Amino acid sequence: MNRNKSAPGFQKRPQHEISISRSDHRWNLFFGVQLVASSENVIALSEGGYPARYYFPRTDVNFKYLKSNQNRTYCPFKGTARYWDIIVEDESLSDAVWAYDDPFMECIDIKEHLSFFIEKEPLKIASI
Repeated sequence: MNRNKSAPGFQKRPQHEISISRSDHRWNLFFGVQLVASSENVIALSEGGYPARYYFPRTDVNFKYLKSNQNRTYCPFKGTARYWDIIVEDESLSDAVWAYDDPFMECIDIKEHLSFFIEKEPLKIASI
């Protein structure tokens, strides 16, 4: 388990930057027209030159549209991510959602949160 362990990525590259901040307004995540997640407690994670990622608390995600799959990826800065597909009626999107169940301590704030691959159609995110 990674709990209370430093990320090996930061040990090798201490100059690598990840910033984590809480949003000050509500975010909605849609799959087409279907609302899949809505929260006033979204965490924005910015890393290097990558687009910001928005992490929704698990309690604010409608899991009836998610199906867990076997895919896993490893990030030396955050830990191991697991993935879900989104399925709404007859439309689906593979590997569209991920979470770090046991992130390294530098990213512990994203524990119990899920992020969405918002560049994939038909996902849309909006702040209100």
